[in-house]
Amino acid sequence: SPTSAAPMSSIASGTQMQRQNELRKLAFCSIVFVLAIGNILQLKKAAVLSQGDAIEAGHVLGDQPHTSDRWRVTQEEALRDGDAMEDHVVRAKSSAIASESNASEVGSAGPSNRPTTATSNSKQPKPSSASSSSPPLPPSPAEPLTNKTQSIVQKQVSRKRVSFPNSAARRPRKPQQQQQQQQDNSQPVKLQKLGRHFNVTLKLPTPILVASLPKSGTTTAWRYFLCGGQTAAHQFAIYDNGNTDQIGKCMMQNDKTNRPMLEGCGNYSVWTDPGYASHSSNAPVCYYPSVQSLPKYYSDYPNATIVMFKRNTTAWANSAVKWSRGTMAMRWERCKMTPGRSIDDLVNFYEWHLDHVRQFARDHPSLTYVEVSIDDPMAGLYLEERTGISASCFGNCKPSYKNKCDVTGIVVDTNQTLKEGMVEEA
Repeated sequence: SPTSAAPMSSIASGTQMQRQNELRKLAFCSIVFVLAIGNILQLKKAAVLSQGDAIEAGHVLGDQPHTSDRWRVTQEEALRDGDAMEDHVVRAKSSAIASESNASEVGSAGPSNRPTTATSNSKQPKPSSASSSSPPLPPSPAEPLTNKTQSIVQKQVSRKRVSFPNSAARRPRKPQQQQQQQQDNSQPVKLQKLGRHFNVTLKLPTPILVASLPKSGTTTAWRYFLCGGQTAAHQFAIYDNGNTDQIGKCMMQNDKTNRPMLEGCGNYSVWTDPGYASHSSNAPVCYYPSVQSLPKYYSDYPNATIVMFKRNTTAWANSAVKWSRGTMAMRWERCKMTPGRSIDDLVNFYEWHLDHVRQFARDHPSLTYVEVSIDDPMAGLYLEERTGISASCFGNCKPSYKNKCDVTGIVVDTNQTLKEGMVEEA
């Protein structure tokens, strides 16, 4: 019927339109795919052409020095140049061997001029008429190598490096200080840890006050008595109440309160570097028992011992003026212990202090006084005779050496006799 034919025609027309749309989409995708393939081929062709241009430009510019990495030679050229350099090194080695054999045959004709390994950029010296009969090295490759080629060649040459064991240029040179030291036949610095000797019968009465000023052997004295099995404190001490502080603060407080000088300062028998100098610039305080309180020390311990380690006066002044970046001398000046910070001021103060301690020991004969110069190689033997502690415990000890001491040139042989007049005793 006419009414049923209309829907059928509309369905057919819709199906036809759907097929046409699908065909259009397929055609569009095909065109896009073809265009993409074409672009890819064009890009690849352009890349091949640019690489060819770069290679050609590399051939042209390879002989010219440059610093840019834009142009590079091919790997084949690099390997070819590397093979040429290997051949050059092998020829150099053979020439060196031939020259050594010729020199050994000539014998008395003198030392042969042995060639050294030449790099790609080094210039070969021109043979002179007076040169030896050894054949000269072959010239370097005519074509200069690029950066990439040089790196490859250096790796290959390092595997086959020509070495001359008898060549003076290959010997490591010793520092000038060591050479001068060997010429003077002097002993090198020998640092070692000092042992610990127990069950030592100390010949000196205690307590022992080391009256030396800082930088004049106080660390050496401390290590010496520690090595001898004695309880010794150096600059700091563990008080009886468990606190740790400077020895000079405890002694100063006892002196002010009229108590025994060492009361509450710790269970020690030897006291080294017991001074105290505050860092305050407003109210500077300095306390050194060997400077201010020797009468107090004698009144509290009339049968005690005073030990004086001394050194060269000028050497001490030069060391003291630099110690702690010059702050120690500055604090002494603030406390009016020294008139100034110059070398002359410190020298005068050191000499006055030494005479002051000596004279006090002379005036109080019940005290035991021991004086020794740390610069003398026989100092260890003298201390062993006076204290009973082995001379092997003596060494030049400094804070910079940490737990070691310099024992260079120190005599520990007990068969040798002591030098007379080495020390000045009261």
